[in-house]
This record gives sequence, C-alpha cells and structure tokens, in this order.
Amino acid sequence: MRSAILSSAHYASTWKTDAPLRSVEDVNELGRQYAVLPDSDPAKEEKLLEILQCFHPYVMKYLSMICRGHVPLWGNRVNRDVAPFLRYFMPKGAEMNKATLTAVARHLHLAFKGLETDEIYDALIACVLKAVRRYDPNYTDKVRQAVETINAHFSRRKQFTSDAVSGHMGFNGDRYLRLLMRRGFLVPVAGETGRAVAFARSGTWPPPPEFFSSGAVGFTYYLQLWFRYFLQEHIDQQMGILENREGVYSLDYNGEDSDGEAFNNYADRLPDSDDQSTAPVRLDTSAELHASEDILDVSKLTLDWVADTRDPLFADLRREDRHLLYLVFTREPDWSDIGRTFSMTPHDAKAWFRKIIAGLQKKARE
Repeated sequence: MRSAILSSAHYASTWKTDAPLRSVEDVNELGRQYAVLPDSDPAKEEKLLEILQCFHPYVMKYLSMICRGHVPLWGNRVNRDVAPFLRYFMPKGAEMNKATLTAVARHLHLAFKGLETDEIYDALIACVLKAVRRYDPNYTDKVRQAVETINAHFSRRKQFTSDAVSGHMGFNGDRYLRLLMRRGFLVPVAGETGRAVAFARSGTWPPPPEFFSSGAVGFTYYLQLWFRYFLQEHIDQQMGILENREGVYSLDYNGEDSDGEAFNNYADRLPDSDDQSTAPVRLDTSAELHASEDILDVSKLTLDWVADTRDPLFADLRREDRHLLYLVFTREPDWSDIGRTFSMTPHDAKAWFRKIIAGLQKKARE
C-alpha cells in the first residue's frame, strides 16, 4: 500500500487539509476573478495558486482513495461526489454499495501504476488545472452576443461563416456557434469535402429567452464536475495503455468487461467544454455526419451513451469508437488532447474518426 502523504520536497506538502473551508460564494468569486484577469497579469498566477490551495483537501481525498484503495466516507456513507465517479467502473446492473465501491477503488491504483505519491498528486492537479482554465463566467453573455450578431448582421444571408461572425463580435465566436448548432438552433453547411464550412439558421431559430436565463455556472460546481470528468479521461487513457500490454489485468471491475453506466445522473447534466450550462447535449446527426436527409436522433451524448446505447446506428460500434465520437462532438476538438487520451498521434486520431464517420455514412444510406 502506497503512502498518501506527500514528500517534504513537494510544493503542496505544507498545504493544510484541515483548515476552515472557504464559503462557496467566496470560491466562486475567486474563480471569476481568475477567469477575467488577462494572462499577462502576474496576479493571475497568484489567484491560480489560491484556487489550488482551496481545492487541495478535495484532491487529497482522491489521492488517498487511489493510494490506499479505500472509499472516502462522510460519517458512514460513501462521499456523494466519489460514488458517481466510481460507478463508471462498475459492471452494468451491479448494486452500488460500500462493498462494491470499495472493490472498484482498489482497482484504481492500476491507472497510476509505477507512480510515486507526489506524481499521482501532480496528475490529479493537472485535471484541476484543465477544469480551471476552461471556466468562463461570461459564457452565457457571449452566446447571447453571438445570437445578436447573427440577427443584426446576417439577417438577409442564409449562410455565414464563423470568421465572419467573429469579425463582428471582436473575438473568436466559433465555440459559441457550435454550441448553438448542438442545441439545434443552427445547422452546419457542408463543403465539397463533406466538412462543415459555414452555418445556417434552423427552423427553431432564434433561441428563446429562457435559453439565456440560467446565468453563469458557479465556479465551485463547474470545477468539481469537470475535475471528475478529466480524471475519468486520464484513467481511460491509462486503461488503454495497460490493457494493450500482455499480462496486465484490465482496470474493469473484477476483471470483467465494464459496460457500466458513467456518472449515473451526472451524465445527464455533464456540460461539454463549449457549454457552461448544465443542459444535456443533443445532436442532429444528419447534419453533423452528413449521412442522411432524415434526422437520426442520437438522444443525449453522455458517458452513459458511450458505455451502452441501443441507437441502431451506433450500437454496433465499439465503446472506444463511441468514446471518440463523444469527445469530438461534445468537446472542443483539440486533436492533441484527443490523441493523448487514446495514446496515439493527432493524425491517427483524425484518421480513426474519419473511418468511423465513413462507416456511419454507409450504414445510414443502407
């Protein structure tokens, strides 16, 4: 059993885990301040360090679980934010209780095999950093600005490009247009190569006022939700590396193929990186995949969908194939990150994606 105590040489070894916790409102404001500071401002790094210290006890809880193989408890109950995470690695239909969750926790050490305690902590902090850097307290306002720009400058045009809209907005609006597309208010326009080169309004345009009523997601909630997601992504990547090595057991619970549900109810609320609301993602795959004139309703692209779906178009795909589609269509497609997730080059990840799409196009036409 590895020690869950950081070495004296580690930068976080002197950070307190038993200090009084700051209020949610205080931490939310800290996250907002960090997000709006320019990268060139030295105060931004100071805010980031303060944020990491706030979430140090949270990270140490996961570190202890990984190193010692036990489930964090609150009283006599499994910690409520750990349970949905561990359920991802349970076989479908398995009862979720203290015993089964503990058994899963004991398997997680394989994803960090060969790493020292300090290195495990650094891997967890890297997941926190990715979540912190994606947070945007002004996200809803920017989506509203994209809609207003389209109405004001492109009302007489059937199609418009991301660059054209961005030019009027004064910043890159591609991620906000793609969100509007995923919500069904815009549809992509394919070029000669089949790739989307522009956008057009759908029949549901414009978004209703309530679409913008949720406001900014609290930083504390957003960071915890996305930390768990990025940690799952890291473990998935390590699972792929380990399971391709002869003689190394699968990370799946009890060595079985894990078709378990991901995140349980959290999957229905998991936002993509371009959406800081908590509404589920829906795709019109006829537009996204250019596969058919008929609307192929994929329902919600969640980790549950990745683990197990009955959609006839996707049910025959491997879980890894659906995982790739999930990452491409519900996150900003950074092919370097996607390649690292599957332990391959960005070029190979793109080639794999194109192969899947070609197969889906063929199946949709049959």
